[in-house]
Amino acid sequence: MPPQTEGARAQAGPQPEPGPGASLASSAHVPVGSRPAAAKSSAVASFVSSGPKPAVQSSGSHGRETVPGSSLKGTTRDGDSAESGAFCTWRLWTRLRKKVGVLMASSDEGNTARIILSGALAAIVVTALVLLAVPWAFSGRDVKHNGTNKTVARSVCTTPDCTTHTVVLGMNRTRYVDPCNDFSLFVCSAWIQKLPGISNTLTGQVTMDWIQSLANLRAMTYTGDASGGESVYNRARQFMTLCLVKRPKSDEAGVQAFKDILSRGDLAFLSPQQYRTAPSYARLIENLAVLSGKWLVPLWFRLELLPFGASDNAPLCVLSPEPLVLAYRRLHMITSSSRELYRQYVEAFVHALYDNGSAVTADYLKFLRQDSILVEARVFNALNEAVLAKDWTAVHGRLLDLREFLPRLSGSDWAAALLKAFDGTLQGGRPITISPGDGIHAKSRVHLEAMNKVMAQHTALDLLHHTAWWFAQQIGSLTSNALFDAFVTRYGEFGRTVQVVACAFQIAVTYNVLLAAANYAAVSGSEADNITKSLDLIQSLALKKVALVSRLKNNVRDALVSELKRTGGIIWPTVTHTNAAGLQQVYGETVDNSRGFFGHWLSSRKELQNSLRTLHMRSVVGRIYRVDTTALALYNPALRAIQVSTAALDTPFYYRSGTAAMLFGGLGFLFARGMFQGLDVVTQITDSTAGHSPLAKTRLADAASCPDPNVDKGALFPYLPALEVAHAAYLEVSNGKDERLRGMEQYSEEQVFFLTMCHTLCEEDGRGSTWSPACNAVARNFAPFARAFKCGGGSAMHPARKCSFLNA
Repeated sequence: MPPQTEGARAQAGPQPEPGPGASLASSAHVPVGSRPAAAKSSAVASFVSSGPKPAVQSSGSHGRETVPGSSLKGTTRDGDSAESGAFCTWRLWTRLRKKVGVLMASSDEGNTARIILSGALAAIVVTALVLLAVPWAFSGRDVKHNGTNKTVARSVCTTPDCTTHTVVLGMNRTRYVDPCNDFSLFVCSAWIQKLPGISNTLTGQVTMDWIQSLANLRAMTYTGDASGGESVYNRARQFMTLCLVKRPKSDEAGVQAFKDILSRGDLAFLSPQQYRTAPSYARLIENLAVLSGKWLVPLWFRLELLPFGASDNAPLCVLSPEPLVLAYRRLHMITSSSRELYRQYVEAFVHALYDNGSAVTADYLKFLRQDSILVEARVFNALNEAVLAKDWTAVHGRLLDLREFLPRLSGSDWAAALLKAFDGTLQGGRPITISPGDGIHAKSRVHLEAMNKVMAQHTALDLLHHTAWWFAQQIGSLTSNALFDAFVTRYGEFGRTVQVVACAFQIAVTYNVLLAAANYAAVSGSEADNITKSLDLIQSLALKKVALVSRLKNNVRDALVSELKRTGGIIWPTVTHTNAAGLQQVYGETVDNSRGFFGHWLSSRKELQNSLRTLHMRSVVGRIYRVDTTALALYNPALRAIQVSTAALDTPFYYRSGTAAMLFGGLGFLFARGMFQGLDVVTQITDSTAGHSPLAKTRLADAASCPDPNVDKGALFPYLPALEVAHAAYLEVSNGKDERLRGMEQYSEEQVFFLTMCHTLCEEDGRGSTWSPACNAVARNFAPFARAFKCGGGSAMHPARKCSFLNA
């Protein structure tokens, strides 16, 4: 039985698709780097279309070739392709099969039905042969493009990357759905989840693949001559070795160091002994701020202090939801599946880290054994919802403005917490000062509301106890061999995944600059420059289009144009911080590897605290993407930059030897989404500043022009404007060429662009079916999609009335 189409989904919801399955081709993560941004140039066209001229290659060649007769698309009398006829024939057969099936259900009419079916089959076979014969007859000729007199050289990409992308898309498998009826089901039913239950989106899966690849870090080749350079180049590998690959047999020194720092060291503020008197929520927010801002242990939120725009400007505090809570919520669901299982989980920590309970207060011990299961569930559930919220309305204003959303905390409480978190940071050679009137940018109002909900449910003491408990689970479980090994002992394969993710997250959050520098060193300058030019092309086209949108307020449009002129994509560090001397400036001269994981963790954090004493160094480190399972491109409102993950420089977003459709349907569309999310932030900041309110009344999504007033414009954003720009970039670079993929010759390159775009948006709906509401929303509102797939007017993916963003 074929999967339900979108129309049926509206009533019954998505259902699993039966049918053939195949494993995705596994490709090891190959770090890809780049050089600093090159001048914007249309030379990107020569990059994507470069290489040997289309010609037949010898066996075993990885070049591109022109294969006579391999393309199914020829020119028909009215300009439509034979491919369109093939789709129509397939649709006719699908409808006929359903009609005849009804007739055959009756025994009286069964013979008649079989006669009808046989005749129809014969007609369809003849029609199909004619359709296939047309392109075969014209196989060696150029064809017209879009009804113009411009000839198009058709070719087939046969590189390993193109072959891989064919397998990834799965379009070489049997399809049961008409793309013009439900495009997301047509595409996403071929997506195979490798980590079910851990990540339900393709973005999350790609990030998890990259995280897991860190378990296989190899020694980096050191080519510099600075003292100690080889050591700093291999810090990430050393850290992973101590955490996962080859843990020391004895953990005694590390566990003792963990106990010492919590009882009388720099982290003693987490000790339950500190809460003899009734603590306040101000103490809670201070502990959370210090853990995130100073120790890089984000629990409730990520906290950054960065110069606003230029390095000599006043600092801006940026508060964001922490996506790691998704993993810990999943872990809690497993460990708390029964009271007995959770009791065993807690007692393992009590034994390993708290000396069987003698090292902590009776109140804390009672909390762990009786109350933590409920408090943790509520904290994780609330923060989980905030991370996954689709509506990211920002709060931009002063610290004292946060009281509107978190009434238990004053502006002075926030100022004191930030001073603790960023103690010793210098601005212009002087220690920073933070007051209630200073600026803050909270990325999500929903996140603030989630924090307030949890505070309303629990006392400050319970939440302080949970903060200490969460820290023990995150860092203590990696310090103790017994706790670390128990993940696999108790939870099998899931536990092993937890081990890898927990270790890799620590490496990624600590050594984000180092890992990006490794990517920088891994590719040639020409490839890296062309990646940059591709992103620059997206940005320049967006600038031209945004400048012409008359539906925007003048002050908002001017702000967006200004932002597009000065912002840019950041993937790699500056050249200064890719060599050994620059990396030592960030990570210090040495680390302590003598006390296992915790020795390296503690010494690396202290070295970072020393190096981040200036706002300039904070911007150096803060400009590089830090791991986030929900997004591979993020806008930083303080640095005004789009941070792109190096994980996006791999399948299915980027290939070294792919086509223009693969590049701009993947990495280009991803970057455009991040860019328009950033422009929405700029819109909100501009509007809230003008209105003297922390909440903006205007969102960039409001600029959509929709004939139907009932359309949810928010559901189209940022996908539709990103698609408009990425498609324009694809057309400019492809320049009318039609470079198809081996194994998918029946699909034009433009169709592959849309297939790739939709594939990057695939997600699982919670009931086993894979689809993408965002993909369908943008496809049905983008006329070039309907033209590319020859969708009939009035079909689900080709309504007569469409929305648009960037059309003036």
